[in-house]
Amino acid sequence: MTQTSELQAVNTLALPFDISRLVFWIALPVLLVAQGVIIVVTLRGRGQAGQQAIRVRGSTKLEFLWAIIPALMLAALLAMTYEALHASS
Repeated sequence: MTQTSELQAVNTLALPFDISRLVFWIALPVLLVAQGVIIVVTLRGRGQAGQQAIRVRGSTKLEFLWAIIPALMLAALLAMTYEALHASS
């Protein structure tokens, strides 16, 4: 093996680790924000004993964003993974 082919082999092996690290650092803040919102809503939403729950209709814009943002993130990760895998061939 020459010096160049050894470096290419090492780079090819390290590639999935870099992508998984990127996914981790993208997912971590999303997880922390989501858990924080769940905790805040749960604590603020507790009512008194015998109190009737308030029913709220959904927000179409918010539901649309909740669906589109993760889809765009997945599309970006798919594109980066595809590019990285085909660059190593």
